[in-house]
Amino acid sequence: YKEVVIINTNTGLFWYNLNFLIKNNWRASLVLAAAVILAPIAYIKVIAVKKLI
Repeated sequence: YKEVVIINTNTGLFWYNLNFLIKNNWRASLVLAAAVILAPIAYIKVIAVKKLI
């Protein structure tokens, strides 16, 4: 449960930074948008592996 809380906190900060960058540099925000899409997939895989172990 602690791991999930940490992930949620980091995600909140990530979205805040993403919104800031969208206003200042839309090209950089496109790169971050791709990272936002891929990051949860990586987190889900890590959690799934930990549950199997």
